[in-house]
Amino acid sequence: MSVPAATAGERPHRPRRVDAKPPRPRGTVKQAKPAAPAKPRKRPPAATRPRPAAPPPSFDMAALCEAAKGTVPPSIVALCG
Repeated sequence: MSVPAATAGERPHRPRRVDAKPPRPRGTVKQAKPAAPAKPRKRPPAATRPRPAAPPPSFDMAALCEAAKGTVPPSIVALCG
């Protein structure tokens, strides 16, 4: 004898215990209070100081161009300048 499997969301029937307490009444759910508004800042935000501009990166391609000769098409080597 196999017991049929309960479908999703369905509980199997359980007989009520004789010595069980009566079920508690369900109370009403209280609504949550909205959050209090944000308090004003005690001091103004700090001013950001301008930073010096970073120098542009320099790419030394001389070694790469030398290594590319003979391995890549001449049109690409010509881009090395």
